[in-house]
Amino acid sequence: MLKNGFYKVDFAASLPGAGGIVVLDDGVIRGGDDQMIYSGTYGVTGSDPSVPASMTALLSVRAYVRNANSVFNTGSQPFSLTLSGTGDGTSFQLGGPSPTGGPGIVITGAFIAPLEF
Repeated sequence: MLKNGFYKVDFAASLPGAGGIVVLDDGVIRGGDDQMIYSGTYGVTGSDPSVPASMTALLSVRAYVRNANSVFNTGSQPFSLTLSGTGDGTSFQLGGPSPTGGPGIVITGAFIAPLEF
């Protein structure tokens, strides 16, 4: 199971080096970067702590600044992502298709702080 808390995330898509912060809290994920905010749900299955657990996420993404551009070069148009991958308690890696038919995305996350610090 992934720890609830703040995670630094890095995105691999059309804008290498892009990243942000997400908060995982009992199946709810929220976050943002310098142009976009994200909100959605995640699920983790697997109880053996020695093996990475399966993870899925459904995210809605929208811009909060004028002339924003996502890692998919969608401009400021809102979009959704359906992602799957693995998590090991304090990190995760998720991947999924592009909402625009271009290259997909890989998102890696690393735990940086608990919800209450």
